[in-house]
Formats: sequence, C-alpha cells, structure tokens
Amino acid sequence: MNARPLLFLLGFLAVHLLHAQDPRGTVRGRVVDAHSGAPLPDAAVLLLPSDPPLGTTTDSLGRFTLREVPVGLYALRVQRLGHGTLLVPEVWVRSGKETVQAVALEPMTIGLETFTVTAM
Repeated sequence: MNARPLLFLLGFLAVHLLHAQDPRGTVRGRVVDAHSGAPLPDAAVLLLPSDPPLGTTTDSLGRFTLREVPVGLYALRVQRLGHGTLLVPEVWVRSGKETVQAVALEPMTIGLETFTVTAM
C-alpha cells in the first residue's frame, strides 16, 4: 500500500483542524446620522489597538464588516466628514462569533473664515 495518499490526507486534515481553532471573530454594524437616522456611507471604522491596523469604510447603506479579527477587547473609532467622531470603548471579539455594533454620529458644522481676494 502506498503511504503518500494517507500522509497527504492526514496533513490536509491537520491544517484544517488548526485553522478551525484559530481564535478570530467578526465585527459588523451600521453607521447612521444621529438626527435623521439616515445611513452614512464612507464613514471610517477602525479597531484600536490593532497591529496590523484593522479598519474599513461603510458601504452605501452605512454597513461595515471587519472579518478575521483576533479575539480580544478593542475600542471602535468611527468618523466621517461633516459628522463628529465616536469612540466605542469596549468591543469584545469572541472566537467564531459575530459582534454587532450600531453607531449614530452627530452632525457637525464645518465653518470657514471669511477672506477677501483682491487682484493686483
């Protein structure tokens, strides 16, 4: 009997069993405007601290998903131009689980100073 197919099968199973025990989870959620409830596309979402940095932006419906996040305790920072920044201090990521976080950002007025342009 040839041992190569058996060794290949055992190696294949070992790799998949080790991968199945990899302690990672998923963080997903939705970012909306705190006043109107409208979804906020293109908001930056970042888990802190993470090395390498784990972040994404929201889609057109304000949804985001961060996959393959190592198990642990994180802070979630969400920001968008024209809105404030929100820091969610405790976001737990558990092995094989999905953590769902709803975020409502306050609108923020961006003001510019008046200036005069003169020709020479």
